[in-house]
Amino acid sequence: MKPLSFKDFNTEVRDDLGTVILYFTAPWDTPGLKTASFLRSTNLEIKIFSVDYDTERELVSQFSIRELPSIYCLKNGQVNSFAYSCETEAELKTLLK
Repeated sequence: MKPLSFKDFNTEVRDDLGTVILYFTAPWDTPGLKTASFLRSTNLEIKIFSVDYDTERELVSQFSIRELPSIYCLKNGQVNSFAYSCETEAELKTLLK
């Protein structure tokens, strides 16, 4: 999982023809620690980006983030699904459908 900035959003996410996961979080987001740990441990061949709620306000606004953690799955640059947590293989499979 690598950090994503607003300036890299189009090249890394919007223009990507595959599956991308955006994980919105913040350093103070204690409930999101379990989700972050799980996402880092996956062996999927997809891009997974973390988006810092405090510093990437343009992306937070664009995705209307109101609660953390928030996880979006995008396919071909378009939002495919959304979840507030993803801590198991079953939850991940649902997110990726």
